[in-house]
Amino acid sequence: MEARIIFDVGAKPFDWQPITVAAAIFVGGCISLASQKFKWGNTGIRNVGYFLISLALVTVAYVFIDWQLARRDALTDLANGRYEVVQGTVDHFVPMYYAGRTEESFTVSGHAFRYSDHEMTPCFNRAWAHGGPIHAGLSVRIWFRDSCILRIETAPHQ
Repeated sequence: MEARIIFDVGAKPFDWQPITVAAAIFVGGCISLASQKFKWGNTGIRNVGYFLISLALVTVAYVFIDWQLARRDALTDLANGRYEVVQGTVDHFVPMYYAGRTEESFTVSGHAFRYSDHEMTPCFNRAWAHGGPIHAGLSVRIWFRDSCILRIETAPHQ
């Protein structure tokens, strides 16, 4: 059996969850504009509506551009060999639960990794409690740069 890649930064899709807040702000702005149009409010309501819509659009643009730039940097690091590789068994695994701990952590061959799926990043951050593949005793090879896990591969016998 061959080694299996369980995470690669190039295959991770955009995380849409932070955009939902901006969408709610956008809807609030639209409601404000509609209320002024139907004479439910005054000019101040219209200005608030324009402000909320503008805020939502700027927020979405910022979040998307920031994520794309971070993803590009991670892919460039992976393509140009600007990473470290560690191989071994997952030890000292501390899972993140639905309530309680905000980070998950583990070590591989003495190198510690910490991450949270509450953080928006193109790097690996899928916690065990939310279907993540990392668990104690798993044999892995990890490509990483600083605190960003770029790729995770399981050992052939896993």
